[in-house]
Amino acid sequence: MDPDKKTPWPAIYFSRQGRTRFDPTSGIGTMCVGESLGGAMLEKFDDQWGPVDPEDNSRTVTEQELRETWETLVYLPQVGLFDATAGNPGKIGVDAQLITGEYAITRLWALRMMSHPDQIDGILFPSRHDLSRRNIALFERSHFLPPRRDPNLSLANLATWSPKPADANHLIFGPEQLLHDHLELLPTLIELEVAKLP
Repeated sequence: MDPDKKTPWPAIYFSRQGRTRFDPTSGIGTMCVGESLGGAMLEKFDDQWGPVDPEDNSRTVTEQELRETWETLVYLPQVGLFDATAGNPGKIGVDAQLITGEYAITRLWALRMMSHPDQIDGILFPSRHDLSRRNIALFERSHFLPPRRDPNLSLANLATWSPKPADANHLIFGPEQLLHDHLELLPTLIELEVAKLP
């Protein structure tokens, strides 16, 4: 979010900043997408939840954090991913460090995959905070760009939504909304056992 304008950053953003697991500065750009709201929240907050009570392992998020974090649904066209959730990653010479290792190492692996002759579109990987949740590190590939915005892509009508034929091979994103207003926020906080503070 832009703190001066109180508006969200672009919904589709491919990072080359070298700040996350799969965004090498010399790469083509990476965008991380959570398969569920809970998975996305773990990626965003799990290293920085509020004070944890040693007695009950409580985690907290503040009302202000929820009012400063934006989310949107993103439709992915058919993409070719390296599945790091499957067993035997040793087939390509890597081990669990791809998911849990030092970022300097995982960025090197992302760079190798970006330059692979098969033009891999990204990496499907389990969250290191909850191995049952899956995320995608999507590489910036020209074949599904430019992104398209569809105001009808929302949680309320997700069951009946489908991309327009002309847009079906592009990334499509819905309206941005504050996390505070997300329809699934309360059940997700309960599922993650996170308390909301004023």
